[in-house]
Amino acid sequence: MCHEIILGIDTSKNLHRFHALIARRWMLGIPLPQIIDGQISRNASKPVRTTIRSTLDLIEGDIRFQAVRLFGCYSALLVYALDSAGFVEMVSSIPSLPLYLEIGASDKTMISFISLGLSRVTAMKLNEMSARKDLDKAGALQWLRTRPLEALGLSPLLLAEVRAIAVA
Repeated sequence: MCHEIILGIDTSKNLHRFHALIARRWMLGIPLPQIIDGQISRNASKPVRTTIRSTLDLIEGDIRFQAVRLFGCYSALLVYALDSAGFVEMVSSIPSLPLYLEIGASDKTMISFISLGLSRVTAMKLNEMSARKDLDKAGALQWLRTRPLEALGLSPLLLAEVRAIAVA
């Protein structure tokens, strides 16, 4: 609806479905190189450099900027509609899609790792290791501090990033 009504984009070519697919992958925390690799495979007839640039532009421009604004507007309208209809208690159940789109994460633990100051890549790797996906910022920090960091199997660069947060 946003593509058709707000942006005036012809939806017969299903660009909105493609954007939804890429946005979902981004919000699930799939690494950027993996998303790019999928696009390279999908667009085998195009030059690799062109595909890399267009994928980066897609994520930065269409997903992390335009979709964030559109879903932010949608969320504000939804909150207003629920409030006006007397369903205030439902407002807290609205997922924070603009946040998920902006940072490329959609579960609480990964977002908590990012909010501690870790990169998205490090947060994703740690999130894969964590059995709980509902850790708040304090819980994520506690989880880090109770693990033998060298046993996490992270690269030296990522390990240094985690160590800086965990021992601070």
